[in-house]
Amino acid sequence: TSGALLKLQTSSTTPSAGVMQVIANSVTSGNVMQVQSNTLTTGTGLLLSSTSSALKNAQTAISSSSISSSGVFTVGVNGEESLFAARDYVTMSGCSTNSNNGDYLVSSTSTNIVNLMNTDGTSVSGLTNTDTDCTLSHAGGRVLNVVADSATGGNIVDVSSAGLQSGSALKVSTNALTTGKAIEIDGGAGLTTGALLSITSSVTGNSKASAGIVQLTATSLDEGKAIVVDVAGLTSGTGLEMTSNTALTTGHLLHLKTTSNQATKPVLITADAVTSGTIVHVDAAGLTTGNGLLLEGGTSTTMTSGALLKLQTSSTTPSAGVMQVIAN
Repeated sequence: TSGALLKLQTSSTTPSAGVMQVIANSVTSGNVMQVQSNTLTTGTGLLLSSTSSALKNAQTAISSSSISSSGVFTVGVNGEESLFAARDYVTMSGCSTNSNNGDYLVSSTSTNIVNLMNTDGTSVSGLTNTDTDCTLSHAGGRVLNVVADSATGGNIVDVSSAGLQSGSALKVSTNALTTGKAIEIDGGAGLTTGALLSITSSVTGNSKASAGIVQLTATSLDEGKAIVVDVAGLTSGTGLEMTSNTALTTGHLLHLKTTSNQATKPVLITADAVTSGTIVHVDAAGLTTGNGLLLEGGTSTTMTSGALLKLQTSSTTPSAGVMQVIAN
């Protein structure tokens, strides 16, 4: 019941090499660790639990004005020593002398000073004290940390749940989140044909995927934004593209709908800086009996002072016309 086949307990505050180590550097195709729990129902195969309320966010690198041979790191900007605390696991990098770079523990801080010690708790000695380009950072606290920086192929984390029907393969609950992110993907500077996020489904048939391949539900949202795409540097690229469809009949590539009778601008396109370009371009070169643009609405009793199409300009000299129809 409350017993254990294996229990490891320590009072160490900085077990830098781990309370438990499994070293199997010669393993190629086997399993370094295997957990079998074939009759599991409401239990947990592997539980990582922490009640700590002191987990820190990652700290970006701060600069130094000097570093002593004994690990006294003088910050380059007054007051930045407050970003660190005793027992923080930190990384010093960017030093001209490569041997100075590495992982350390913070032993203490004082005005503009971060004192470092080795990760095993011993005092630092022998650092090159002429370096003025060192930086100090830490990766923050983590309940689970997977490091595979040398991997170029394969899968770092592989979840197989081929029989799953009504459950969730991955569930993240963060109801207290404010300025943080439930899931963050950072990278892709060298992307060519790859993707930071790829979702593939082979679903087909009537009434399938009626709730969407991708669902975003925020029914309580009233003043925020459901999706934000920031492509500030875009020039000849495309912010959002849907182009591969060849079988469309009565479906829609884009469907926007609101039942609000208070909506003033359900669709808004702002491009005030455009001068000689085209704000909206509809290309229907193969059109025969269809319509390039259809505006439908109003009845004999509902439309009064409104308009299905309204063109408005403050220009005093529209020499080519406020509206042009070219049918040469």
